[in-house]
Amino acid sequence: MIKKNEEIYISIIVPFFNTKWKLLKKCIDSIAEQERQYCEVILVNDCSTDRELADKCCAYVKDFSDFIVLENQKNSGVSFSRNQGIAQSRGRFLLFVDSDDWIESGMLHDLLQVVQKEDCDTVFYEYNRWIEDKKVSVYRKLDKKDYQMLNFNMMERMILSNDFNSPWCCLYAKEILDRNQIRFDCNTQLGEDFIFNVQYLKQYKKGRYLNKAYYNYRFNNASATNMFSTKKVEDTGKGYYTRKELLKEYVSGSRPYVIVEREFYSQYYRAILIHILNGLNSGSDKEEVFKCLEYGWVQDLISYRDGGFIVRCERALIKKRCRKLFLCISKVQKIKKQLYIGRK
Repeated sequence: MIKKNEEIYISIIVPFFNTKWKLLKKCIDSIAEQERQYCEVILVNDCSTDRELADKCCAYVKDFSDFIVLENQKNSGVSFSRNQGIAQSRGRFLLFVDSDDWIESGMLHDLLQVVQKEDCDTVFYEYNRWIEDKKVSVYRKLDKKDYQMLNFNMMERMILSNDFNSPWCCLYAKEILDRNQIRFDCNTQLGEDFIFNVQYLKQYKKGRYLNKAYYNYRFNNASATNMFSTKKVEDTGKGYYTRKELLKEYVSGSRPYVIVEREFYSQYYRAILIHILNGLNSGSDKEEVFKCLEYGWVQDLISYRDGGFIVRCERALIKKRCRKLFLCISKVQKIKKQLYIGRK
């Protein structure tokens, strides 16, 4: 049992919108079962159209004195809801949990022990990804020299991987967020979590790492992330320019710079290809889909002339706007999906 210390206090922020009650209840239960002597839980209802869901939630947590439910006046998105939670929070540290995910027993106890003993401002931990009912453990395996403070290895992983794309990847110090006016961008539909993390991780000073999967992330293949919209293509450009700036600021001049640069451009060639194929497969207007190739970040992308054979092929495919080839690839994808479904 941790001794009471009012200076150590975690605010857990859980935004929700039309989440299935079974999933939201599991999320709430996983938090309620923790040792919470120094914690508060802020549930933010983003104007769910299912009023019964909101009523169930309020009734379920009414006996927990450390749970509060905030109600947005209108549906404003997950970023707005998280910002509302930050604004209302009283804790020194913030933990974000998505409403259809859940945390492991003992997580809060262990996090509090670390921040008490180590006097750190950030704690990283691992997570499990669940695809339907199958658990896939995802270990970032951060080295001690990496997680303690921002360095080349951490920055390279931020540029080239998804290791720091989510707001539930670590415990945040509220003082860092407030002092640097770091909040989620409510005008961005895709990649806003990554940009938030970049702003934060450029400021943290003393990190610690728990090599244990405390968080359970439910992967949703029907997520809005996988749906096509020109706004999402536009927002991908924000992540592109953010990573490109990191590349120049932290990686330029190092020996593996060319390698990191090639991988960076290659991943965004793949990103625009995926956007286009998602658009074609979803039946979106073809002219609208191919207009994405005119965006400034895509034009900047194809101006990169270095890279290996695969990168040059991807660049040529985009630059020449091979519509027929895009359409052929999308048809092949549809056939493969139908065959897969039939096999199941």
